[in-house]
Amino acid sequence: MAFKMKRTKATFPFKGEDHDFVHEGDYKIVRKDLDEGVLGEAENGKVVNIDVSIPKGSKKEKEVITHEIHHQEEMNDGVLALS
Repeated sequence: MAFKMKRTKATFPFKGEDHDFVHEGDYKIVRKDLDEGVLGEAENGKVVNIDVSIPKGSKKEKEVITHEIHHQEEMNDGVLALS
């Protein structure tokens, strides 16, 4: 599920690493070249994609990850489904 990020005051404990992906808890965070205007995507299987244009360790990165993990939790609870 793709989105354009709205401003939030979300915080998320994040450990940045110099890899194309990092595990955050149960979630695999993957940096990808996403479509224009798309900052993040939640995939089935606890995978969160974030756009390569977002600086590592930035506030925006934390916001996108938090937003997409929220969608992951909605999918796990059956509230949201990808078609």
